[in-house]
Amino acid sequence: MLLIAVIIGPRLWDAIRTDKSGLCIVVLVLFVVGMFKSAWDIRFIHQQFKLSNLQLTALETAPGIQAFLNSSISSVFRDHVSNLYEIYRRDNTINQDNLVSLLQNKMQSRTRFTEQTSTVIITLGLVGTIIGLIFAVEPLSAAFDPENMGKTEVLYGRMKLVMDNMKTAFYTTLFGAILGGIALRILSILVDSNSDNLVGHVAELCEVHLLPAMRHAAQDREIVPKDETPRDIDLRKYGLN
Repeated sequence: MLLIAVIIGPRLWDAIRTDKSGLCIVVLVLFVVGMFKSAWDIRFIHQQFKLSNLQLTALETAPGIQAFLNSSISSVFRDHVSNLYEIYRRDNTINQDNLVSLLQNKMQSRTRFTEQTSTVIITLGLVGTIIGLIFAVEPLSAAFDPENMGKTEVLYGRMKLVMDNMKTAFYTTLFGAILGGIALRILSILVDSNSDNLVGHVAELCEVHLLPAMRHAAQDREIVPKDETPRDIDLRKYGLN
């Protein structure tokens, strides 16, 4: 990020001042929003990491799963345990593969904003290139008007406008490529990596510490008729705590 600031910092004010389309400001605002959103997502993921470890300890010391669910705050780990418990209450075959896939999709939908913002910024950079070129062509057509032929001051004035408008094309392309194509892409990769680690961590905690006891208890319980609500099972004797 420091290198990016060094590259575009000195050119930032000149880009905003000369950009008639206003796209440089839009790109900059979107980048700041995307940067703060990615920082918020990473903070959330790190909090969930810590909370999952704390809640695992609470689960191991609770009288049972239902007691843990009633006393714990909402979290990625707690919600995953709740879903596993619902499966346990309705089926003797307990598998978390589908739940892990669903959790992965939920986390991706939560952290997808940074990636989408990156794509939008790159697109705006390309749009700015086209707009800048269009703005650059207009003064040229006037400069070669027969009425202005031979008027040096008119030609110089029009060429100055052409160069200013070319800056719009170049600056929006530069900002779109650096801020969207590089900076936010890096942040998006970082967020996705942390998200995947959290999903894997939650799945591992449940697979190692919870599912063996739930499967053991499911094998020993009596089959409940479909028209009756399954009763809660005390899992303490199966090594839950």
